[in-house]
Amino acid sequence: MDCRNLKQDHEVWVPIAAEAVARHDAVAIGRAFHAEHLRLYGYSLEHENAPVEIINVRVQALGSVEKPRHPEEAWCDEDPSTALKGRRDAYVPEDGAFRSVPVYDGHRLRYGQRIVGPAIVEEMTTAIVLTGTWDAIVDRYFPVVDALECELEAIEASMFSNNQAKENIRKLYQLKRKVETLRHAVLPFSEAVGKLFGGRVPDVVKKVGDYFRDVHDHLLIVVGAIDTLRETIGTAIQANLAMVTIEQSEIAKKLAAWAAIFAAMTALAGIWGMNFDLMPELKWRWGYPAALGAMVVVAGVLHYRFRRLGWL
Repeated sequence: MDCRNLKQDHEVWVPIAAEAVARHDAVAIGRAFHAEHLRLYGYSLEHENAPVEIINVRVQALGSVEKPRHPEEAWCDEDPSTALKGRRDAYVPEDGAFRSVPVYDGHRLRYGQRIVGPAIVEEMTTAIVLTGTWDAIVDRYFPVVDALECELEAIEASMFSNNQAKENIRKLYQLKRKVETLRHAVLPFSEAVGKLFGGRVPDVVKKVGDYFRDVHDHLLIVVGAIDTLRETIGTAIQANLAMVTIEQSEIAKKLAAWAAIFAAMTALAGIWGMNFDLMPELKWRWGYPAALGAMVVVAGVLHYRFRRLGWL
């Protein structure tokens, strides 16, 4: 529940047991609120019997849901005019004065579009000011990494399905090739941008060192995510190889168990098939049914034992 002292501006989230809510136990709810307020802020008004207001009632539930997939968007040309909202006077440091600059809607920008400063990019929760020396490129590195992560999670979800280990290994190697392709594109770019700020850099980029540092930090995050993906894929491949080994071991157990059952029956048939003169059971009227019965009993006992051991 979201509770607060009467006429207080800020509420406190307080976990309340379902039993207290069902009983309409206002005393228990008030005590829980005052205890949480004391823990968070070091004081409470419980000793003053201050009234407590309940602002919101929330229900939390845990479950397994399918992760939403990011929609695929085509790479656009560099022209951002489709996202242009208008123009506005803004202070431009390079000119030391106010100038009319374009204003773009950040939610309508697409991958590949380039904005040349000075300009302003507005979104629901933030505004980005681009000075005259900055360029903003809406790249798609992070969406690509997210898509690869979704693909890996889908494979991991089927890792323990029956007869899927070999197929999962094939999919993991295909995913690994995609990750390597992305890494080969990003890593050299990161190394090149890292040489454009700090220390000895060309004069033409000295004034925009902070910009290139931000770009480099962005690329380092992408590289880190790619490296994490590579390690996770390697671990998943090893796990699937272990699954293949386990499956083969289970098959070997079943073959060995059936071989033992038929070996016992073959041994009995071999003994009675030696045709010695002094084998009275061969001339017994019920000898043949008794021999078959003995084979069935031995096979049944062995089959029961192997099932108990989990081999069949």
